[in-house]
Amino acid sequence: TAASWMDGCGEIHRADPRTWPGLPPAQSARLRAITELGVRLASRPMRTKDRLLTSEQVFAAYAPRMRLLDHEEFWLLTLDAKRSLIAEHLIASGHLTGVEVHPRQVFRQAILESAAAIVCLHNHPSGDPTPSREDILLTRRLWQAGLVVGIELLDHVVIGEDRFVSMRSDGFVPCDTP
Repeated sequence: TAASWMDGCGEIHRADPRTWPGLPPAQSARLRAITELGVRLASRPMRTKDRLLTSEQVFAAYAPRMRLLDHEEFWLLTLDAKRSLIAEHLIASGHLTGVEVHPRQVFRQAILESAAAIVCLHNHPSGDPTPSREDILLTRRLWQAGLVVGIELLDHVVIGEDRFVSMRSDGFVPCDTP
């Protein structure tokens, strides 16, 4: 069952059709368009004022657009006191094995929007959402920065191809303030 943040605590081929030998450019363009349409139809984008209460909701909303990317992207979701979405922001776009993010980039947006809480998420192009050492260190830094500015880090969700890791559920985001 999904734990709420309110209480505190078919395969798609990844290869780019442009690289398939013998595929005419027109067919390649059609395949890319069909793939993009499928991703858009499969995803239900979050809307302002949608309530985010679990990491499962984040995965369901963002996995269709992030799980097949060939590079890492780091996103920020800013939330009000009732855990309703204020806005979503692409903070950084990286490469195959990483994306560089600094807490000031994340909290700048949150402060400007008077957010009460944030959720961070990023993808792993490998398909394996197991957090790296860098992911864990960044999550701890974000949590600590949140304490300083008074904006709670609810979770950092790592999206893989067909599953995700909630850094809160795995104990990397403390449930209580010190």
